Amino acid sequence: MSLDSKRRAPSAAFSFLLPLAALLILAPIFRAGNRPLPLLALELLALLIFVQIIVHRQSPWASLGRGECLAIWLLAAIVLLPLLPVPASIWVTLPGRALYAEGQSLFGENSGQQSISIVPFASQVSALALLPPLAIFFGTILCADRTRQQLVYVLLAIAGVQALLGLVQYGTQDAMFYLGMLPSYAAQGSYPNRNHFAGLFEMAFPLAAALFAASFGNAAPKARRYRSKGLRGAFAAIGEARIRVYVLYLLLLTVFGLAIVFSRSRTGIALLILGVIVSAAAFAPRLGGRQTMRTVGGVMVLLGGMALAVGLVPVLQRFAENDPVADGRWSIATATLEGVGTFFPLGSGAGTFPDVFRRFHPADISAFVNHAHNDYLEWLFEGGLLAGGLIVLLLALYLRRCVQTLREEGWPRERYLRIGAAIGIFLIALHGLVEYNLRIPANAIFFAFLAGLLFAPAKAVRQTEDAPRKRHREPPNPFPQAPPATAIDLPNPFAR
Repeated sequence: MSLDSKRRAPSAAFSFLLPLAALLILAPIFRAGNRPLPLLALELLALLIFVQIIVHRQSPWASLGRGECLAIWLLAAIVLLPLLPVPASIWVTLPGRALYAEGQSLFGENSGQQSISIVPFASQVSALALLPPLAIFFGTILCADRTRQQLVYVLLAIAGVQALLGLVQYGTQDAMFYLGMLPSYAAQGSYPNRNHFAGLFEMAFPLAAALFAASFGNAAPKARRYRSKGLRGAFAAIGEARIRVYVLYLLLLTVFGLAIVFSRSRTGIALLILGVIVSAAAFAPRLGGRQTMRTVGGVMVLLGGMALAVGLVPVLQRFAENDPVADGRWSIATATLEGVGTFFPLGSGAGTFPDVFRRFHPADISAFVNHAHNDYLEWLFEGGLLAGGLIVLLLALYLRRCVQTLREEGWPRERYLRIGAAIGIFLIALHGLVEYNLRIPANAIFFAFLAGLLFAPAKAVRQTEDAPRKRHREPPNPFPQAPPATAIDLPNPFAR
């Protein structure tokens, strides 16, 4: 590699940092991007990233496996195929379209051709809303490892600001801090929904835990000369390491945990506990083995004590007063399954759930239902068989990538971040069983960023402190001795 190419490579990698960071920062500012104007700004910024990828002539497909490429093309097919026009005579015969064809005939709106989607405009909006997540995913795959780490810091800073805003909202109960939204008197940051607010920290908490483990774990081998095992040896290394980093990550973990608790999201609090346990189990080999679980228990007790001191009683009352099973989600899920069967295997079209679900609206729910409160059922409702195949494929790719990450050798910082991203994806995927986090633009962008961290190509592991060190060589002797004389076979003159 020439000197000029070496100089151009960092600038090309760094050029991805600004637009990707801007996309992460702007995503949650105004109601998590769940409004037309902020969503339009995110889409324009995503187009800028795509243009930048084309200008730099970098292909993300070369960095992805066949399974990942197939998943992306399948996702594009789910969104774009419903926009294809078909003759009206064929459209009537498609599953679930007959009722709408009768309604159109009453008003004389039958045309020669019609899109497969029942609500074409909604499908067009969904197709455009897919641009920001794809842009952040491709950009994360293509950028350098250092840039990815800087983007993680940006995400943690965003989550920290959101957490502080949420704590202020819960502590003051002042409508001014809800930024014009309807006050819920719970922590919700700039998110209209506290469950989606909790979803942000379900993704950010494992990343903060990963960076803490990376700093703590890489310093632990230095403490071996202290001849102490477990966490004692690790704590012995703190004196030589950057203690401010440990304090910062511990502070972030504490603030993130309190933000989830005071969001009063039942699923969020349950997933917080699960996230702490899974993160401790994943990073325990680097933090002292079994003794780490004791420390985790102590941290959870400390976190619960702080929450109780601030005011945890209203949060606990929500668990006692409201039955999680009897809040209408089961009725919505049953009606959604009915719609899945009606439109199977094509589905109703991407983004059509709010309009089409009125046909299956449960009688025991008086409020308007805009989402199924289950990401997977809503995908099946809109995408049909292709959506079901995509869910299975994504699950298989996720499990395979997790196994590959766990089998890697060495513990560079990138491996910690991949494990943290995998835990965050796992938590938000579980939350998708009872919510629609991935329908919120901000959380969809953060989820795509975590996916980019997880599926980014792993480079060769550099020699770290865990690798066997070279044997110490003696310094050269400044006063070298003369080499010993070698015996020369000469004839003896005194021999007879």
